[in-house]
Amino acid sequence: MSDYYHAHRTRNLFDPKSKEPFRLSRSGLDLFVNCPRCFYIDKRLGTGRPPGFPFSLNSAVDHLLKKEFDIHRAKNKAHPLMKKYGIAAVPVAHKDLDMWRENFQGIRYCNGRKDREAFDAKLEFDVTLIACKGDDAWVEPAFMDARACLAASKIPKASDACDYCAYAAAAGEYGK
Repeated sequence: MSDYYHAHRTRNLFDPKSKEPFRLSRSGLDLFVNCPRCFYIDKRLGTGRPPGFPFSLNSAVDHLLKKEFDIHRAKNKAHPLMKKYGIAAVPVAHKDLDMWRENFQGIRYCNGRKDREAFDAKLEFDVTLIACKGDDAWVEPAFMDARACLAASKIPKASDACDYCAYAAAAGEYGK
């Protein structure tokens, strides 16, 4: 068995009889929204989807940018990107900042340039800020629906849009 992936677990599973709150991460809620069947199999039965490949380049960029902003945060000065884009802001310290930096707690994103002629042992990035207006009206109903899904006694039907369910169905045909 792979050292990287363990398909079945017995911890952190939803128990419909438990009176304790069940913790559900943002990625867990995304899983429910994308495919209730995969969500149920993961959170109730303990079999998660196979993982994708780790993104070590994303991790390096994330780590270095955090260090860079920490320098400006400690000096109470604006980051050069903020100046470049006319944003009157200084990176601020927050008591939960270290917690947000833990796996599965923060936002992750990488935009490596692919239009160069060669790799030449380096990646270049276009660094920009993108304005985004959020809407969290969907979150509470999604949590309630996810809870109802986990409390059900039957596994939800496969989603037509889920590549994992399609693969599992196709692979199951070989065992017949």
